[in-house]
Amino acid sequence: MSPVMPSAHTAHAALITGMHLLPGETLHIALDARTTLALWRGVAMLHEAPAWLGEQMVTVSHRLAPGQTHRVAQSGWLRIEAQEGPVEIRCTRAPAWPAVAWDAVARHVATWRQALRGIVPCPTPRRSR
Repeated sequence: MSPVMPSAHTAHAALITGMHLLPGETLHIALDARTTLALWRGVAMLHEAPAWLGEQMVTVSHRLAPGQTHRVAQSGWLRIEAQEGPVEIRCTRAPAWPAVAWDAVARHVATWRQALRGIVPCPTPRRSR
């Protein structure tokens, strides 16, 4: 796997990785939810992480052709099998939304604090004796 530098419009993406598989090879890889896989060359079978459906364990499989993408719905171990020709896959991890959301919340809180600084008096803490 070789990392590729993200462009300006993917600045928030954590990592873009290229993977190459020869026909018949299988790759087992742990991916986070919201990771996008794009097949550039070849044909591959993607087996998602097992999930519970009712009281039964189910594994969903997708056949990917060149130009198709797949977004991982659930974090876990995926299996990618190269079926026809050499396979080239690009893997783009989604941004960590909690961190991005907390940054936005912190900016809004700071803005409101500044706006309310002169309007609402801050209570002074009382010391108990």
